[in-house]
Amino acid sequence: YNPTPTPSISVLNLKTTLNGGRQAAGIMFDIEALESFSVKNFRLNMNSASEETVQIFYREGSYVGKDGNPNLWHYVVTTKVMGRGKGEESVLLEGEFEPISVMKGHKIGLYITLTSSVLIYSVSNGSSVVASNGHLIITEGVGKQYLFGDSFSNRAFNG
Repeated sequence: YNPTPTPSISVLNLKTTLNGGRQAAGIMFDIEALESFSVKNFRLNMNSASEETVQIFYREGSYVGKDGNPNLWHYVVTTKVMGRGKGEESVLLEGEFEPISVMKGHKIGLYITLTSSVLIYSVSNGSSVVASNGHLIITEGVGKQYLFGDSFSNRAFNG
């Protein structure tokens, strides 16, 4: 599976809250594409003002039921990101990893993890939708211990 969609819009940003109160090493969540697009960067909420190691994985289809098996995930990148502190955007810049293409009507699971437990997320409010904008939907997921470790349900990505 290696889709090469032509995004229907040139720049697409969808931010979630930065007000999370929980933290762990990582988070898994789903993104549904209402239009084709490519993920080219991430903004993270980290309780750190130091350089942190981040790893990204994705899979076609939902993360649900696949959160403990690394063999079901595609490795994207291991890189460094400078923490800007709680409530601030720590940015993985465009070009630091190969874009992740998502075709209209498809869903992918994303797994973003740090090697330290400083990634901040929110406890979800019971709604499965964390953020949406008519082009894509980010749904709630699970917090994760490093690397593909224990899961904490009903967590929402902050970034």
